[in-house]
Amino acid sequence: MLALAIVVCGAPALARAANQTGDAETVAQNDCQICHSGLMLQQQRLSRDAWLAVIKKMKGWGSPVSDDQIAPLADYLAARYGPGAPPMTPARISAAAALAAVAPEPGHHAPGDAGRGSQLYANNCAPCHNGDARGKLGPNLVQQPILFRWRDWNDVIVHGRRSMPSFGSVMSDRDIADILAWVRGQKVTFGD
Repeated sequence: MLALAIVVCGAPALARAANQTGDAETVAQNDCQICHSGLMLQQQRLSRDAWLAVIKKMKGWGSPVSDDQIAPLADYLAARYGPGAPPMTPARISAAAALAAVAPEPGHHAPGDAGRGSQLYANNCAPCHNGDARGKLGPNLVQQPILFRWRDWNDVIVHGRRSMPSFGSVMSDRDIADILAWVRGQKVTFGD
């Protein structure tokens, strides 16, 4: 197939196709994984048309994927996670390791002030995570395991992750603890 592509299309076209694949992979990592884990993408087995519909839906919900990235991204996802892809096999871990990964950590920080955290959250987090912390451009935060793992929570806020910027230079430990106290107070409601 590769030889046929070189003969029919020539090396420049092949290089463009390779660049589009690399670009699409970067878009999947930087834009899709703002909200979705790589593991979630790996579990899908969708046709190109189905991926196209999903991407357009996500774009309508605020995904930063540009219009010119939609088709190459759908091509990449369908080639990698299409109906013909082998089944996804998750890594096996022990029950103890799974529980340890989501177990609350003992308090490594001062308890936060949820009232103060509400305003800090509204000013800094709501534009991406929505006013109710249930996700928008950024993921849903309500009742997620990270809320009980101070080091992980603090690390994400101080250093950022993927498309989330770093807030380490503008937030103190107290600010971070106050936001955490407010987010921990948000409860899943019927329909979530």
